[in-house]
Amino acid sequence: MNNFFKLLAWVWLLVVLLLIGITAVNRPVLDTSMMSLLPQSEQQPLVKAASEQMGRQFSQRLLILVTASDKEIRQASSTALADSLRALPQVSSVLSQFEASTLTQYQQTLYPYRYGLLTDELVTLIDTDKSDIVKQRALSRILNPVSLGGHSLVDDPFGLMSSWLEQLESPINVTSEDDYLKLRGKNDTYLVIVNLADDAFSMATQKAVLGVYQQQKDKLEDKGVSLQLSGLLVHADAGAKQAQKEMSTIGIGSLLGIVLLMWWVFKRFYSVTLLLLPVFIGLIVASSVAFLMFERVHIVTFAFGAGLIGVAIDYALHFLCERQQRRDVISHILPGLALGLLSSVLAYAAQAITPFPGLRQMALFSIVGLISAWLTVVLWLPLMTRRLPITTPRLSDRIYRWQQQLPSVGQSLSVRILLIFLTIAAAISVFYGETEDDIRLLQTSPPELLAQEQYVQHALGLNSSTQFLLNPCEQIELCLQQEEQLKPVLERLQQQGQISHYRMLSESVPSKKTQTNNSQRVARLYQQELSSLYKLLNASEQMSGQAWHKLDNDKLNRLTPDRKDEQGGLLSSPIIESEQAGLATVISLASSNSLSAQALVQLQATVPKLILVDQVDAISNLMQDYRQQIMLWMCLAYIGVFAILFWRYKNATWRIILPPMLASFFTLAILMAVLPGVNLFHFMALILVLGIGIDMGIFLTETSGATQTWLAVTLSVLTSLMAFGLLALSQTPVLMHFGLTVLLGLSWVWILATFFRRITQGESVEGNTKSV
Repeated sequence: MNNFFKLLAWVWLLVVLLLIGITAVNRPVLDTSMMSLLPQSEQQPLVKAASEQMGRQFSQRLLILVTASDKEIRQASSTALADSLRALPQVSSVLSQFEASTLTQYQQTLYPYRYGLLTDELVTLIDTDKSDIVKQRALSRILNPVSLGGHSLVDDPFGLMSSWLEQLESPINVTSEDDYLKLRGKNDTYLVIVNLADDAFSMATQKAVLGVYQQQKDKLEDKGVSLQLSGLLVHADAGAKQAQKEMSTIGIGSLLGIVLLMWWVFKRFYSVTLLLLPVFIGLIVASSVAFLMFERVHIVTFAFGAGLIGVAIDYALHFLCERQQRRDVISHILPGLALGLLSSVLAYAAQAITPFPGLRQMALFSIVGLISAWLTVVLWLPLMTRRLPITTPRLSDRIYRWQQQLPSVGQSLSVRILLIFLTIAAAISVFYGETEDDIRLLQTSPPELLAQEQYVQHALGLNSSTQFLLNPCEQIELCLQQEEQLKPVLERLQQQGQISHYRMLSESVPSKKTQTNNSQRVARLYQQELSSLYKLLNASEQMSGQAWHKLDNDKLNRLTPDRKDEQGGLLSSPIIESEQAGLATVISLASSNSLSAQALVQLQATVPKLILVDQVDAISNLMQDYRQQIMLWMCLAYIGVFAILFWRYKNATWRIILPPMLASFFTLAILMAVLPGVNLFHFMALILVLGIGIDMGIFLTETSGATQTWLAVTLSVLTSLMAFGLLALSQTPVLMHFGLTVLLGLSWVWILATFFRRITQGESVEGNTKSV
């Protein structure tokens, strides 16, 4: 080996050490959110802003139900749990008690606006000249004062504030017991609300918060107290643990299988070390570059990167197998190694240009890892094998002889007929096959966590629907007026069963227009019924004058949404406002099914600019769009690889490219036949089949199907199956789809490469056209 290559080998060593050092100094940050694998939403800015705001409110909140039959134990347990969580820096606030003073303060905040806040029932009674009923109800309240706001015969003789407070719905199914948050209808359950200071996908936050929660749960169980949890933090933690587990099991399992296989073939520990060295360098360098390039690196990237073992080892296998025949290896196999690397990088590059952040990370990880492994093979292995004896593994002759006994396309009419039949059958399967672009494919939480989440959400009466209506407007007053116009339509849809419930801002903050009309109604009510009410109560004329004076002073007060929420953070903001997106209010919907197109037409007939947002459908549609784009990129990748290969191999190119092409087609047909549908991640895996399959064809063509090459490509397929095939056992759907597809695809590649092999041996690459 000349001095220039030795210099490059030392330079490569310094680069590797430098990258390791930089990564050690800059602490890596891992991402566990499955949603971060998806691209940024291409929805209009207002919809995107609404989705992000509502997502943040959900992701940073943790709900805990504390259940115990004994009241004192229940209260002590809620306090202990809240205090332990409140002490954590990862927690911004904890709400376990709702003091009576807070409710009183909230009532006092609303009190100046009482003349503009009328219930629908009071509005109907006044407008239909049934104000006498209002007077009788007020009289009953005064004589039996059991109401939220109390009565003042001067400030609010008809109890307008009490009626308003009674009809206001709590956003969650919670009431107060001795200042504690108690579930309405469940006398043995309290609620603790935890607001996180950091991202729910932060592994430090998961460890700290759930660690304290588990400690408290273990302590309280001995006292007969049960805790149940709801929140994104729980599912993020479950996903992270599952990914970590699979990283270790898949990585260690594939590595162990590969080591045993290499030991059985080469019979030398040193040979096994030479094979694994490029893999480890590839993984280390790829990890370092990923941490330098991305603020957060997804943990699935590393689980997928464990499969890089099966690809990166190819270069070392071809080098070592060729080294069994000659000492001057690099000059003989470098063209094939270079083309193999180029084709694989092109295949991964198609994945890198997708808008999916997670897939881009995986692509970068794989490209850097493959290049690093390639450089290690080319620059280091020649130096490390200078004294290695030339020996031919007996297995190579066995594989070659067995492979030569198999039929080929050029020899057997039966093989040609079989391939034609398989191609027709695959075409039928693909034509009638289904696709499944559902965001729920990314679901990683175990069933018990999903059941617990559903129980807590149902107990609190929370809306688990992913649908909501976005009500755009130029001013908040217009938003409120539009909501009030929509209310009759929503009521009708609720009666028809198309929605089970809805919630809008105007229910707690009427528009100024409505408040003005209500003040006029109250004045009319005073004119009709105030004197008779005071007569029944034997009140003085002076009191009547004071009541009219209060009405005149306060009737122009108008409640607006910009007041501070005094309900202890139980309500999430239904107002979306940003300079880029504009202004809108959110109307929450609760429904077991998607809102029908007919219902949306009815709503938009009232408010034309109304937008129905279904977050699950939006992301699923996005996955469908990008699946179609990936199909196009696959076709372009095949065309690009074909053009590169044709420049060198001319008419023999079809022997290289046809096996991975047909293998991908047959794999897709099988998946469509046995699965409910294929998705984006199956097609991404087919890109890997292209890269690995092209490598195999290049090496076989470069060496004219030599004995050592068939050993190398067979071992390459086996190692890839060990690495990627184990992903098929993953409980993470993304990895499982990758693994299953690559498992089938590579098996087909090897079979088809055997069918399409050259029969004439010993010909040069330039003479391949004679045997084609």
